[in-house]
Amino acid sequence: DLDETGIIRIGAEVGPGDILVGKITPKGETELTPEEKLLRAIFGEKAREVKDSSLRLPHGEHGIVVDIKEFSREEHRDMPAGVERTVRIMVAQRRKVTEGDKMAGRHGNKGVISQVVPIEDMPYLPDGTAVQLILNPLGVPARMNIGQILETHLGWAADRLGFKAVSPVFDGADELEIQAELARAWLMDRAWDVFTEQAWVWAGEEEMDPEYVTDEEALGYYLLHWLGGKGHDEEMLVRDRAYARQVVLQEWLSEKGYDPDQL
Repeated sequence: DLDETGIIRIGAEVGPGDILVGKITPKGETELTPEEKLLRAIFGEKAREVKDSSLRLPHGEHGIVVDIKEFSREEHRDMPAGVERTVRIMVAQRRKVTEGDKMAGRHGNKGVISQVVPIEDMPYLPDGTAVQLILNPLGVPARMNIGQILETHLGWAADRLGFKAVSPVFDGADELEIQAELARAWLMDRAWDVFTEQAWVWAGEEEMDPEYVTDEEALGYYLLHWLGGKGHDEEMLVRDRAYARQVVLQEWLSEKGYDPDQL
């Protein structure tokens, strides 16, 4: 799947260890014995030993090449010294959501998937439309995100009336405009009853946060292993400092936590 320049083609399916960019690097002249030096002096041959320095997909990764960007020094003068050409390859993965994956909205609301069930086991509306995602209602008072409530009603009206609403940041639809759309959809008499009588259903989008439970697993054995182990984020670091866990911090921030090449 490599082209004439050694770069993989767009659309290729790649797995762990597959070559993305083919590259060889000369090792330079090797130490020769006197006899080999004499033969090289007579025949004029040079040691042409090279090593494989190709860019390969890391272990545990897979996907499909979706984009390739090439940069040269002629076009980008700010490239590091000694670098004449740079190739960036984007590999996309398609994953199914599982328990433990994190999802987030546009209003600071986020949460972890606790259960995945078939669509026939989900609640449904009076017209038979099945609910695709159930959110914990505690997410609204916890984050105090009134925008999520307004988006709920606007999305509901847009779904009933068949239009798409564009609501830019700091310049979105206000309460009066949302009430007008709800009135057009004959929902004003029902819009606020959901607090006491029924669940709150909204038509909108929920985005995946790039934190998957499979990526949070340990990459290898903990201590003194070249693959490293689990990461230690800032929140955990503050917690351990508060409880004066000096030895635990030393382990997590060294061999136990990260790839030794990143230390």
